[in-house]
Amino acid sequence: ESSTPSANSERAGKHVIDRVPYVKAPEETAGDKRFLSRDELSRLFRASRVATWPIDAKTPAPLWWRGIWVLDSTYGLRPSDLVKICDHHAGLRWKAWHRDPECPNPRLNCRNQLGWLTFTPKNNDGPKPRPLHLPITPAFDAVLREIERFHPQHSGDGLIFPSSRSNHQFHEQRKRICAEAEIDPSVWLQHLRQTAGDRWDRIRMGLGRFVLGHAPRDVNSTHYRNPARPLARFVSKLKEPSAFLELVG
Repeated sequence: ESSTPSANSERAGKHVIDRVPYVKAPEETAGDKRFLSRDELSRLFRASRVATWPIDAKTPAPLWWRGIWVLDSTYGLRPSDLVKICDHHAGLRWKAWHRDPECPNPRLNCRNQLGWLTFTPKNNDGPKPRPLHLPITPAFDAVLREIERFHPQHSGDGLIFPSSRSNHQFHEQRKRICAEAEIDPSVWLQHLRQTAGDRWDRIRMGLGRFVLGHAPRDVNSTHYRNPARPLARFVSKLKEPSAFLELVG
């Protein structure tokens, strides 16, 4: 016999509970939404002074981590595009830094005075079909130049954030910095990615999806819209955490 309540039984009050049982809310995981405030980003930036890993990179560990906070809270790179802590990660290369104000894709016909971050993002399905062209902000320009001081002879294929391939060490160090900043140690790079999209959307709704590399589905976005132009136009309106501005001379 079917256990599906009939219309008559529902009207009669059958199969209806008299109270809703308590269900504990699920704990936050790396996939949950979490937007970091500018104050929290500043605290993470300053707390990086306690960093002691990576120890095999020319870049001092505190500066290495400050670069991570600035970059990923601005552009929201996936872990595999950011750091090569696993064999299958690509990591961000110096050749992604284009210092010319002209956009690397001349068809886009736009300029950003501090240049462009250009790379082809990857996800679980492999590389995206098109590269991203993202305008460089004053804070990221400053941290890039500071890191470059320790890599004066770098090649285009060199990693901006070199390290040993240790996912464990990476996350242990992240938790250490979070503890120093008095921020929940569950903060992951996914949360920085969500924060980056939110920061751009606060300037103009829709910019965040272009920065994060989410492929537009409609015909107009795919074939006619030039996302680099509005990004370059509004980059000066991106509100930076106070600690990030300490880098800018």
